[in-house]
Amino acid sequence: MTKSNVRRGLKRSGSWRRGLLATPVTLAVAGALVAGCASSGSSGSGSSGGGSSASAPIKLAYLGPQSGALASTFGGGVIGAQTFVSYYNARGGLDGHKLDLTVYDDASNPSTVLSNARLAVQNGAQAIISADVYFDSAASYLKQQNIPVFGAGITPGFYGADRDMFFSQEGNWIGFESDAQIKYLVGKGMKNIAVVSDPNPGNSVAAHAVTKGVSLGGGKLLYTNYAVDDTSSAALLSLAQRLASMKAQAVYTNFYGTAAPQLQADLAQVNSKAVVVAGSIGVSPAIPQQFGQTINGLLSEVFSATWYNPSIPGVATFTSAMKKYSPANVQNAEALSGWANMLMFAGAIDKLGKADPTPANIIKAGNTMSGYTGQGMFPPVTFPAMHTKLNPCFSIAEVVGGKWSIVTGDQSNPFVCGDAVPAA
Repeated sequence: MTKSNVRRGLKRSGSWRRGLLATPVTLAVAGALVAGCASSGSSGSGSSGGGSSASAPIKLAYLGPQSGALASTFGGGVIGAQTFVSYYNARGGLDGHKLDLTVYDDASNPSTVLSNARLAVQNGAQAIISADVYFDSAASYLKQQNIPVFGAGITPGFYGADRDMFFSQEGNWIGFESDAQIKYLVGKGMKNIAVVSDPNPGNSVAAHAVTKGVSLGGGKLLYTNYAVDDTSSAALLSLAQRLASMKAQAVYTNFYGTAAPQLQADLAQVNSKAVVVAGSIGVSPAIPQQFGQTINGLLSEVFSATWYNPSIPGVATFTSAMKKYSPANVQNAEALSGWANMLMFAGAIDKLGKADPTPANIIKAGNTMSGYTGQGMFPPVTFPAMHTKLNPCFSIAEVVGGKWSIVTGDQSNPFVCGDAVPAA
């Protein structure tokens, strides 16, 4: 979603307008979340097994927008990260390592991202958790400092053979796109497909890859538009009318916020049965609550297991932790994303063995992960391969009767895979 160069407009974005500092786990840092300033996380006692009780603690930095224009979309990720820290510290940490988390607010300002990254390193951060649209502002510096970063990887600077210190469970979704959604549509008889995006560079590049995937997945490309003003209700209605006149059966969108569901509602208004596929809204309950049954049929790509798959161990743990530490956010898609990013970090720590958790050792350990699923939370990830390659698997959710429902896979594995399609 880059918002500067981000890929798919905020993949787990959403229109969740929650008070980001209103939950128990985040109230402790509310007074300190100002641009360039940091707040410390929580600690506890117990044991998660695997490491020595005398293992050194690990200092983590969380970089992301807690204020400013992007906070409503990305700010909730910190809830999941802080809840993860509280939950595992109460059980002895990760492999015996307690976690010390500090939150840095970039205030939705690219210049602050670099200054916060510098401050985090100066303060001794051994690893960084990032949910930052402007991550590229600090990417070169963090690479130079050889600091490991774990996150969704929503900017181009996150990827490359020379960026082996940055870890994303999605793999390189800037340079590639999966055609899994196209194959799903075609399998349901929807072959006449349009692809649209807003003019954001990251979103439009990804949309071009989806366009290439239409024919590869067996569909027929009807229409493309990579410069839709997704902030304009008039532009979205005009697009709906055009798609209806062309008898489109499906339209893939790389939009921000609630533009995709709004387009689905507009299509219903103009008597089109076309289905919108959204790459950026996740499965937030707030979406159908806002639009109701006017968006029945809306599809969304989902990149981790969710509360709709409660039997998956990673989901069960997330739900248990949220109920204890942040009960208002059990079904917060951004909080789930923050938790998933922490699970990627946990995968690296699990590979440390008896090595000290220095940045270099964490990077080395991370690059030995193979087929790691984060307790079933995401499709298998393997490094170093995924520094350059896409993980082409995700699940698909649909709004049915005004509610989200996962329509791919099964309760133990909701993911469907396609082929990686290069954007260029």
